[in-house]
Amino acid sequence: MRKRKVSGAWAGILFMGAVVAFAACGTTAVVPAGDASVPPTPTGTATTVPGQDSSVPDAASPEGGPGADAGLDANVTDANVIDANVTDASADGNVTDATADSGPVVPPAVRLVGRWDKRSAAGPRVAYPGARIIARFTGPSVSVTMNNTTGFSGGPSRYDVFIDNVLVATQLVTITGVQTYPLAGGLPAGVHTVELVKRTEGNLGVTTFMGFDFGAGGALLSPPPASPKRIEFISDSTIDGYGVEGMGPTCPAGTLEASHSARAGLAGLVTSDLAADAIQVAYSGKGLWQNSYRPDTDTMGVLYPRTLPDDATSTWSFSEFVPEVVVISLGGSDYSKESAIDDPAPVAQFTAKYDELITMVRTYYPNAHVFMTIYAQIKDVYPLNYNARSSLRTAIQTVIANRPADTRLYLHEMAESVPSQETGCQYHGSPALHRSLANALVPVIRAKTGW
Repeated sequence: MRKRKVSGAWAGILFMGAVVAFAACGTTAVVPAGDASVPPTPTGTATTVPGQDSSVPDAASPEGGPGADAGLDANVTDANVIDANVTDASADGNVTDATADSGPVVPPAVRLVGRWDKRSAAGPRVAYPGARIIARFTGPSVSVTMNNTTGFSGGPSRYDVFIDNVLVATQLVTITGVQTYPLAGGLPAGVHTVELVKRTEGNLGVTTFMGFDFGAGGALLSPPPASPKRIEFISDSTIDGYGVEGMGPTCPAGTLEASHSARAGLAGLVTSDLAADAIQVAYSGKGLWQNSYRPDTDTMGVLYPRTLPDDATSTWSFSEFVPEVVVISLGGSDYSKESAIDDPAPVAQFTAKYDELITMVRTYYPNAHVFMTIYAQIKDVYPLNYNARSSLRTAIQTVIANRPADTRLYLHEMAESVPSQETGCQYHGSPALHRSLANALVPVIRAKTGW
């Protein structure tokens, strides 16, 4: 019988750090301009410096994109807006924007969604999948300057690119170091939008966003608005689009990385369907009691308070993004079988760790609707005698029962998948499986929230 990977299992040893220009899954690499060893000299650029803007009005995100837009809610102090103090004489920060929404006038800015670390003077840094960078601008072209480092499993980081709400056919594939990447040229006069969506997990690298360049005479405008709906996903690889676009079960190095898509996984689809802003706190192989790679003791409970998952010095400020909905998909790694002598997580200890996570969630989000899910590929039949689905169900039911006053904790058990739905890389879910699971979860969320 073939070896089946329980979703969420450790995938790091299969990654390679080499940048691969690749044409699988209908994608090819965006070729970066210039030498990565030479910092770029932008022209027609609105220089970005950190700022706060908590009342930004704005527009919807791309069709098929991960949500109505990328910002934080206007009622929350928004440290994820980069205010642009225009220093280039060719870039007029006071451009009249006839298409702007009615409401208070806001300065030019770039909107960021995700867990962004802002400690570096070089720019904000991000690692988790699904993170977004959005801007409105005038100008004949747009390019982005980023500094990328490799992650625990190598690299590269990959991004989807949207220009004027249309998905560019080629992925942006990063290389190590500071680099300027051309995104679009020959744009007509008028107002345009650009959006980057991180496809890959943090184990493939950290990105420092260093600014956009809009060409001669280009100017940054006020950003699109935040959605009033906010979701946080906490997961392993089950719902974050790991290998979803691949032709599994085995995917060669290079094709594996290119097959990741945070937009195409359950988390991205639910976000899009609900027109919400979302953060994906997602990392392959992470469990609550134990990880798929057993020597790794940084479980999700350890990572959850961090802005960058592999940086123990980074601390996330939970007040920056307060979701109404939290979706958790964990447990597959705790009940995966990694060797002949391996054991599943003890139910009592796993339950205690799940309860610790809920305590953290409730500390920061006391009013959120929390959906504790059992993913489709977690089954009692595999690994043999692990009783993975039953054990996870018991744990979640116990957590809920022990908090009788908390009426916003829910068990959401997904229908078990079949082999024909497990065709992604390393037996991960196919696009059709993620779509069907999203179709089932969205109405459940709507019923509880009124969305």
